[in-house]
Amino acid sequence: LSNPALTNYAKYAQGSLWVAITQSLWKDFFGAATRLRRERDHLQAQSESSQYDLQQKQLLIEAESAYWDFIYLREEFLQRKSSLERAQKIEAWVRRRAGDGIADHADSLNAQALVATRQFQMINTQDELIANEKKIRSLLELTENEKLPDLAGQIDLKRDLKSKFKSSHRIVRLDAYLSQLDAKNQETISKQVEDSFRPDLSLAGSYNTNSFEAGGDTADATKNWDKKDYPTSNVSLTWTYMFDTSVKSAAQSSARKDAMAAHLRSQRKLLESDLAWQELLRRNTELDKKVNALRSISLLQKERAKAEQNKFSKGRSITSNVINSEQDAAEAELNLTKLFAEQRKLESQAQLFVSLEDQ
Repeated sequence: LSNPALTNYAKYAQGSLWVAITQSLWKDFFGAATRLRRERDHLQAQSESSQYDLQQKQLLIEAESAYWDFIYLREEFLQRKSSLERAQKIEAWVRRRAGDGIADHADSLNAQALVATRQFQMINTQDELIANEKKIRSLLELTENEKLPDLAGQIDLKRDLKSKFKSSHRIVRLDAYLSQLDAKNQETISKQVEDSFRPDLSLAGSYNTNSFEAGGDTADATKNWDKKDYPTSNVSLTWTYMFDTSVKSAAQSSARKDAMAAHLRSQRKLLESDLAWQELLRRNTELDKKVNALRSISLLQKERAKAEQNKFSKGRSITSNVINSEQDAAEAELNLTKLFAEQRKLESQAQLFVSLEDQ
């Protein structure tokens, strides 16, 4: 329909139904250009989906990191509270001994300082725990009045990083995978540019009806547009060739260079991805060693603290030894819990990696 809404040209209005078919007899005779276009569309769809997946996994990693921080800080708060209670018991004990003339004033001051230190540590941990709760509320989009869901987990439960991937597949980071898709896309674009400048021989045909009526108006244009009294049809054969100008050479050269640059970036990203995966595995192995060593230290420090308290009750040890042993045992247990949290957060980084089938 030609200009149906323009009343000033109503007397020139006419309508028609038409169909046209074009087939390349040279450049796209077997659908090469069509396959290139479909491949490019498929790669762009994959890239957009992977970018969304990357953003989603980054958010999940952030949420998991906040979760393990919460588990650790809650455990630290409980341990700080327990340590404060033990320190208060020691202070009361030392105060009684000082009142009985068994312990001197320095021992009493030392015990009081231990209680004050434990109180400060507990207040500091409580503040960090509240800040972490606010972060979790923000990630869960909860208001201050809404109840935080019960968060529980085994912070010492280890996860196998390799179990989620098949051994026969190559493990790459998501940003490297995106770079690889971009390189393939640029290569497809380069082929499309090369193909667009190739000579072509096209066969075209069309058929259309005509509804023109002398003295008719805009409304008459669609009245009889399906009538076949005066059809128009044509068949054409068109040969197209672009001469080797600087414009053609520059476009082809630019597309090839873009594809080459994208390929080099992809290779670099893949190399960085391999190194990052190996480093993740190495750090996880080192954390295993540290956890085992610190677990042994924590057990020894607990046994030492119990032994010192037993000796002190029998009058075979001094107050400072008991206080120091209790402090060392509490710190060793906290360090072990913190190391567990670090390892769980490190394991969450494996979500940024995907496996690709070996070609």
